[in-house]
Amino acid sequence: MTLREMASISFDRGAGRRRRSGANAFAGGSEPPPARTLPRDHRGPSLGPAQGHHWPRTPGLAGLVALVATALSAAQGHAFTITRTSASTFYISTQAASNNIGSMYAAYRIQNTTVSSQPDVWVKLDTFTGGSVALATNEDGLYHLGRMDPGDTKMAYLYLSASAEVAAVQSHMVHIYDRRPDLPGPIELASQVFTFSEVRGSISAGANKVDVVVQGPNPGVLGGTVVLTVQGRTGTVGAGSTLEFSPAGLRDWPADKFEVYAATISFYTQAGSNCTTTLLGMFTDQLTIPWSTTSCYTAIYKLRARSTTTSSQVVSPIVHVASGTQYKHTDASSLASLDPISAIGSQIRLVKSVSPTTLANGGTASYRIRFSNTGSNSGCPPEEPNCKDVSLDDIVDVLP
Repeated sequence: MTLREMASISFDRGAGRRRRSGANAFAGGSEPPPARTLPRDHRGPSLGPAQGHHWPRTPGLAGLVALVATALSAAQGHAFTITRTSASTFYISTQAASNNIGSMYAAYRIQNTTVSSQPDVWVKLDTFTGGSVALATNEDGLYHLGRMDPGDTKMAYLYLSASAEVAAVQSHMVHIYDRRPDLPGPIELASQVFTFSEVRGSISAGANKVDVVVQGPNPGVLGGTVVLTVQGRTGTVGAGSTLEFSPAGLRDWPADKFEVYAATISFYTQAGSNCTTTLLGMFTDQLTIPWSTTSCYTAIYKLRARSTTTSSQVVSPIVHVASGTQYKHTDASSLASLDPISAIGSQIRLVKSVSPTTLANGGTASYRIRFSNTGSNSGCPPEEPNCKDVSLDDIVDVLP
């Protein structure tokens, strides 16, 4: 195993925790979640098998001038666009109290329409009104997009829950920031209010079912990708129908451990009770789909494993079908028989050294932290051949 780069981190005795501010190779000084949990970053540097990364050197005066210039440019001409590609009506099961189907993913397409690059873009959802829809239990409302150059487009998927069916409009705010918004000095690049027209009850339909879910690799690894391939049937749909897909539907789905970052949904003709290979249409990073043909479908969801787990995780990919006055969701009993996601392990190795080892009369100690990926990409699915490459975001060291 070799490390391609290496750098030092300095701490002053008695200063407590010290962290680089601004952008760095692991996401720009973001505060990480608890131990063994990777902060949100699916576009940052990647540790391939038998490779490593480190913190870069602290910027000098030229680097600080560049940061100031970037901030001024953002303040003078920021213009990001936000487009929702998921449902405008929120659906929950009419039996949510017993089957726990009360959540949906919201998907937003973010585009940098400025003439300037932004090195560390973040999305934040807040200001929920209406009384029913809010962030799901395991969703913090933050999503890291990383660097976005002029014209770049990236997706943000966040998990929401509704407490009850209501006819009232539900609203929330989507913010775009130039750095993690809970750190000092974030600049808002754009914001927009989005609404759900109502929270509508959806009934379980036996014909709207998931036949099989294939997840890989098995097992997944911390910081790597887990691919969920969902094969199912829409059930009866007609003219004017809309299909509302969600990678998960259970209220207690651990969105903090599995972060969705891509979705592709393909439809195939259905001949009697059999699914064929005749492609009818394909949609990328779009969860709300106008559709008027009874079909089979394959949905491929890519998730970043942000935490190790000690047990397998139940999956709940779901589709709400809005057809006329009928609103139906994936049969809950078909979800119960699906294979779960296996426990997530880790193949990251961390080595830390310090010089000098003691500071009897005060002074500065330099730490060197090395990361390496000790695994291989064997067992990765064809949709993600490098699924065990690991994305790292930030390093925080708590002194005694």
